[in-house]
Amino acid sequence: MTLIRPKRLMCEPRINGCRIIGEQMNTKPIFWIASLVLAASLAPAQRNGISRDVRGSGTLTRERDQHRLYSASIDLRNNGSATVTLIGEKRWAYQGTWREFGRDDYEVEIRNAYGDSRARGTIQISINRGEIDGITVRDGYADNTRFSANFNVRDSGGMIPDRPGDGTVVGSGTTRGEGKYYAPDSRDRSFGSASHSFNSNGTFTIRPAGGEAFSGRYTRNGNSVRLTILEVGRNRASSGSGTATVKGRTLERASLSARTSRGTYGLSWRADSDANFGRPFRFDQRGTGTATSITSRNLEVDRATGDFRGDGKFTIWLYDGNRRISVEGRWNDGYFFGGNNGFSNDDRFQNGSRIVLDIEKYDGRAATGTGTYDRANNNSVLAKLTIMGTVGRQRIVAGFNPRR
Repeated sequence: MTLIRPKRLMCEPRINGCRIIGEQMNTKPIFWIASLVLAASLAPAQRNGISRDVRGSGTLTRERDQHRLYSASIDLRNNGSATVTLIGEKRWAYQGTWREFGRDDYEVEIRNAYGDSRARGTIQISINRGEIDGITVRDGYADNTRFSANFNVRDSGGMIPDRPGDGTVVGSGTTRGEGKYYAPDSRDRSFGSASHSFNSNGTFTIRPAGGEAFSGRYTRNGNSVRLTILEVGRNRASSGSGTATVKGRTLERASLSARTSRGTYGLSWRADSDANFGRPFRFDQRGTGTATSITSRNLEVDRATGDFRGDGKFTIWLYDGNRRISVEGRWNDGYFFGGNNGFSNDDRFQNGSRIVLDIEKYDGRAATGTGTYDRANNNSVLAKLTIMGTVGRQRIVAGFNPRR
């Protein structure tokens, strides 16, 4: 194959193109470079490194001594360096470099172990269906001593991403429904919404409304998710697991349980399909009620309006003719009512939800307190409003029932 070293470029207007006049040149070096570029472009991209803490059981053998293993830490860094630590009654760290091995596995070439920078050996990290399945140390030699190990993984610490994981959210949302939450310092209670976040690096967070967040690692198979819980709030979990079903931005079902130093946390959850729950909304309804006035006689409330915004803040106005007072604060999804919600036997007021209010201002003054805002008729109308709190040392109470 030859190319032309151009000397003169001639273009003719009536001909679609140009003629190059010149002399031949050797193209073997250029062809060789082009072949390398093509090969590099076709070569598969190397997987990113991984960092996992796994649990299981195994044995480390060093000469005639054997040590039982119950966990391991794997740190394969993107710069090619690696540290694999086997944990039993002691910790044994092996340092070196890693590479891909076969279709899914990883292999570490040991270069430092037992304080010997001339150590050698190989560690194979086996991957099965996207999870760490086992660790094998073979042909190890350091400090004039041979060593080997086998470790079977029971708790893999989560899925190994197919593509480089940067921790970005691959699935998240807030879902309404019915759930039960239990914690060491409180009774079992109901909640009506749950937020979830599943990240590309295999980590997750599920938080029930008004409860502690469960976080850890996950493995996903279609819509089914298997969870390993590592923390509840700021409490590290000594053990914890769960399952969930996720469809897009909806957490359809979940069951979690975790043991911490404070005690056992858990939740069970089932989503409801009503799309009105948890979204910003407004209301303007007539009815009857009362409200404390800080400066004059109390209000006989005949109208209530409200603006619940997407940033989690709300403003409610309670009217007594031309007089009015405002209530401001933050709102959170509470729980869902199915069937008869206790407000009325009228079918129009069935199937609703309770919104929990944190009071920050009352009639323009700083306040503390709580309240509930109940919705009915598939969350489309106000069913009941209750507010209790204090402004300074003065107690405030407000309530409103819509006209039916």
